[in-house]
Amino acid sequence: MDSAPPLDVPFALAALRSRSARELARMQGVAAIGTEFVGGWAKVGSCLDALLRNAFSVLCLGAGRAVDAELQRLSRQPSWLVSKATAGQLRFVLPPLAREVRPHEPLLRAVADACDDARSPLRRAIEVRNAMVHDQPPPPAAELHRLLADLVAWCDARG
Repeated sequence: MDSAPPLDVPFALAALRSRSARELARMQGVAAIGTEFVGGWAKVGSCLDALLRNAFSVLCLGAGRAVDAELQRLSRQPSWLVSKATAGQLRFVLPPLAREVRPHEPLLRAVADACDDARSPLRRAIEVRNAMVHDQPPPPAAELHRLLADLVAWCDARG
């Protein structure tokens, strides 16, 4: 049985935008990186996970493919489940899936394309979140502020 989440890509995008805007406002004036930043990025990371899980699931189901089976095929990880997959894992399998199924929905194409584009705020946010989760030093606070602002603008342009 597939473990796909409830499917609502526009809602997941709106949630990511809302959380990113809240964290940006909350972090204004905070110059040092501490638990406030890490906690904020954990919340943004949960929204990134939800957006990519939903996009991956919608692409699979729209093409008549089993969601977990596709994740396992594309990742070559037989134990992976979409319900447990992170944005850092899904960013590698979403673009190839989108190239295979060629979605008509602009939002699905935009999310998949952003995962492939190293300059995209979505991909950069995923990479920053991964760095923090894996105990790598985060970028300076000013860079994190800019990235949150860019991520809000990216969401606005697609929402």
